[in-house]
Amino acid sequence: GMVWVTFYQVPADLLQVVIFNAAGQRITSQPASAINRGNRMTFNLVNEPNGVYFVKLIYRNRANTIKLMKVR
Repeated sequence: GMVWVTFYQVPADLLQVVIFNAAGQRITSQPASAINRGNRMTFNLVNEPNGVYFVKLIYRNRANTIKLMKVR
């Protein structure tokens, strides 16, 4: 399905958001400029299999990774 990444406040130093599968393969990514007026990014994982994914937030001097489970 669809995955939304929503920020309460968009960090000024955010560069991009990348989604990886459990094997570490890059599935999709978007630059920080893709964040809409609702402070949200949308990713389409409809064609990806169920399983574990990782959402990596890449900042200028750091990164943060969040685990995500896709189940139908």
